[in-house]
Amino acid sequence: MSRKELSQTPFLVILYKYLLKWRQHFNRKPKDLPKTYKEKNELKKLIREDIDVLKDNLKSKSEDEDFKDLDLENFEEAIKAINTVLMASDYIPPEIQSLLNDPIIASNDCNGSSFWLSVKAMKQFVDQNHYLRLDEPFHQLKQYLDSYEKFEDMSRKELSQTPFLVILYKYLLKWRQHFNRKPKDLPKTFKEKNELKKLIREDIDVLKDNLKSKSEDEDFKDLDLENFEEAIKAINTVLMASDYIPPEIQSLLNDPIIASNDCNGSSFWLSVKAMKQFVDQNHCLPLRGTIPDMSSNSTKYIELQRIYRSKAKEDAECVYNILQTLPKAHNLNVTENDMNLFCKSAHYLRVVRTSEIDTELSGHRLRQIVNTMGIADEDTEDDELRYYLLMRLVDKFYSFHNRYPGQSHDEVESDVSLLKSYLKEISNEFGSNSIIKDDLIHEICRYGGSQLHSISAFIAGCAAQEAIKILTSQYIPIDNTFVYNGMTCVTKTYKL
Repeated sequence: MSRKELSQTPFLVILYKYLLKWRQHFNRKPKDLPKTYKEKNELKKLIREDIDVLKDNLKSKSEDEDFKDLDLENFEEAIKAINTVLMASDYIPPEIQSLLNDPIIASNDCNGSSFWLSVKAMKQFVDQNHYLRLDEPFHQLKQYLDSYEKFEDMSRKELSQTPFLVILYKYLLKWRQHFNRKPKDLPKTFKEKNELKKLIREDIDVLKDNLKSKSEDEDFKDLDLENFEEAIKAINTVLMASDYIPPEIQSLLNDPIIASNDCNGSSFWLSVKAMKQFVDQNHCLPLRGTIPDMSSNSTKYIELQRIYRSKAKEDAECVYNILQTLPKAHNLNVTENDMNLFCKSAHYLRVVRTSEIDTELSGHRLRQIVNTMGIADEDTEDDELRYYLLMRLVDKFYSFHNRYPGQSHDEVESDVSLLKSYLKEISNEFGSNSIIKDDLIHEICRYGGSQLHSISAFIAGCAAQEAIKILTSQYIPIDNTFVYNGMTCVTKTYKL
């Protein structure tokens, strides 16, 4: 090439040529891209080495004694673009996803002040985090709770160190008797819970006066019955029916995989099947075995903890024994410790099934997005959903043109028209006049594919958090698409 031709060669052409050279030089496959730090440096080195060779070559051809060194700025642009332009397509055929069965966290390059993040996992098993069976205490627990004497007969020290679970149980019995409830009834409505709270609060003052009357100390200080306050606060969180099974767990127990006996030797599904048999026999889930923190002395707390742990271990052993009787279970490497952990999470197990990544902009899912926007009016429009659709159209634009809309100042208006035409095609296809203001399209083209470091850092943090959830199978991942609008600092999650 001449000096002029070389300096005017688009950096994408340069990058493509050296990508081919890198594949050949390092024996890479036809579609390989440099991904690691080392591989990217290999490609950069190839370009940098040739820059000097090309400059010397041009200088040797020149007859001008005052030949000025050529500034190959386009080659430098190619080097800088290695980290941002060379990316594989995010399309993964569903049949390949199914074979790999690996979770996928997909995201766009943040475009200006917005981004989308999508979690795709064929099936993700998750457990989160107190079901204490106070409505129908098991034998060891009932013996312990009944061993406590009446509160009015306790000393100041004994009263202040009584675990709030004991207090809650005693007043639950009193509430049932006072309001003519059945033996296993629990306060469920706001009114019923307030009735129980009122009983406890009324007795707090009575107990304080009782202790004061017994004291011979003229400087008697009012007792702070923190454990009674803990009991009042715990009414909303601890009083759960023993036979209560969360809808998500009920759905898991009734999953078609369990009903069809098609567990495919999966330790998870066989464990769920064993747990289902336990529930059918005992009408409750295995006990978790943990108790919340509370105001008490160490001896009483440890004793209460021991009772719950012992019962939890007994339940886990029962589930484990059921598991051993199931077909194909003998091939599993499931230990009693594994089953203890499984039963500990029994109330919080989740199976998250997300859509395949290629279906988001096709079929009924795209219709769902477009129709949702078509129903909305301009006063209540869902900008985050609109931004999501626009960002996916930007990805489509990039796949066709190998650049982002608005990346070239001369083509901003034409790029706006192209994006509008893509949007119109989708709207016409599904018979919806989706309301996306021209301002949003102009705004996303104005970004020109720019990446703000603060937005990039935020999306990286979000992706890392979702990856940790999936890798550890703890806490529930997003289901399944998360959109952040940096203009309004609003985040929304959509099931697409």
